[in-house]
Amino acid sequence: EALFLRSLKITEKLKGPEHPNTAITCSNLGMLYSRVLNRLDDAVIMHTRALAIREKSLGTETPAVAQSLDMLA
Repeated sequence: EALFLRSLKITEKLKGPEHPNTAITCSNLGMLYSRVLNRLDDAVIMHTRALAIREKSLGTETPAVAQSLDMLA
């Protein structure tokens, strides 16, 4: 978790909080929370953030958005 959080902080600083790369890190962190740590509330927060970033930066009908929707399902 610590490495993902560090990565998120660096990505936000270098690329911005709404960059698609930030969404990737949020999604990865969400997967860690849901699949490894069983922290489902935290997972939903991260996957929801990834979805919002992707919809805003890439559009609503993209494979990346579909992936975020899959993670939230």
